[in-house]
Amino acid sequence: MSATPESLQIAAAQQPDKTPDVMAALKNEKQGKKEGELHVLEIIRRSFNREKTTKDTFEVFIQKLATKLKDPNNKLAKFGNTVFLMQKTDPTTVEVHTFSADTAANLIKNFTGAAKLLKNQGIKKAVTYADSPGYLEIAKKTGLPVKIGQSARVVSGKAQPVYTFELEL
Repeated sequence: MSATPESLQIAAAQQPDKTPDVMAALKNEKQGKKEGELHVLEIIRRSFNREKTTKDTFEVFIQKLATKLKDPNNKLAKFGNTVFLMQKTDPTTVEVHTFSADTAANLIKNFTGAAKLLKNQGIKKAVTYADSPGYLEIAKKTGLPVKIGQSARVVSGKAQPVYTFELEL
């Protein structure tokens, strides 16, 4: 894999009742970036603009993400031009959300890298969902033993069909 993961700590040294300035923290993130790799904020912005599943502005979305990242069970990891939001739902299970500005071929490598990272951290199961059928092909091409199903999720207040992905690590 061409890129190594970066665990991003987005916690400002602020009073507990204030929301961290995630925009400033992400703008200052430069370490370990390789040529051709986008900044974390730009990856999230491109993914947000492409998928636009909420009425929120990008700034509101980033503040909500910052709130999620206050919880120590929620972390960001970056592989290439893909950022994964990993939310620990129990001691051995993580729900993964993906922000990507990568090609499908690189996204496949990035998912494989994320799976290795989780396994090395003692995680036994990763789960995610997607409404795009393109992720079915990507899941199959990773070569990982991904269980694929279908379900319904409430997104922006509306129930919609989604593909579910479960990976035993």
